[in-house]
Amino acid sequence: MNITEDVIKELEQKSIYVITQSDDAYPNRLRRLLKKAPPLLYYCGNIALANMNSVAIVGSRIIDAEAEQYAVSLAKKAVAEGYVVCSGGAIGIDRISETAALNSGGCCISFLADSMIKKSQQPEIRDAVMNGKMLLLSAVKPDAPFNTGNAMSRNRYIYAMSQCAFVVASTYNKGGTWAGASESIKSRLINTYVWDNPKYDGNKQLIIKGGVEIGDPELFSIADLANAEVQTYPEQLSLFEDI
Repeated sequence: MNITEDVIKELEQKSIYVITQSDDAYPNRLRRLLKKAPPLLYYCGNIALANMNSVAIVGSRIIDAEAEQYAVSLAKKAVAEGYVVCSGGAIGIDRISETAALNSGGCCISFLADSMIKKSQQPEIRDAVMNGKMLLLSAVKPDAPFNTGNAMSRNRYIYAMSQCAFVVASTYNKGGTWAGASESIKSRLINTYVWDNPKYDGNKQLIIKGGVEIGDPELFSIADLANAEVQTYPEQLSLFEDI
């Protein structure tokens, strides 16, 4: 992907910058875990967050109050244990977990699949970015519209950036949460933890696929789950390796 100096200067006027795999600040986990990591990334905010310990908290857009509270509890617990919360910034669980992390004095990474320019102009996002509490990352152009293919690739990056992932709500065989979690479970790059809640049919099926069942956040340590050994299966082909 080629990008001109004029484009870089224009983006910098909007506080958006470019980083490549040769830069020390490039997310090391992406470079290390993905055979085809993005050659360059756009970012806005505190790039140092890209190489801090983080956990992904992901889920559907349409949720109930119980799932919302569960995501809030997870995000608060992650912050209390010193982790950055990583998500895709979408309406629903992603945005709820980001907001909870920031409201708890923590930090978050939002890996976008569409317009970083629009996202960075939202008042609450701008404030978090200016305070060094938030990092917007993207492998697509900062003015890009939403694209399903970009969103699927973005999901891989969220998982690869994180020490582990927590799936709060998923619809069976439908949507980005299901696709991203299924791929993560198959790849075995990280542990994918799934809330054992029968209200969400996708959750049960992800656990059957190999996702690790979890319950009340008060009963486990984020650090213990993040540092747990990932069991690998050589016979399983990783979709991550094809990116």
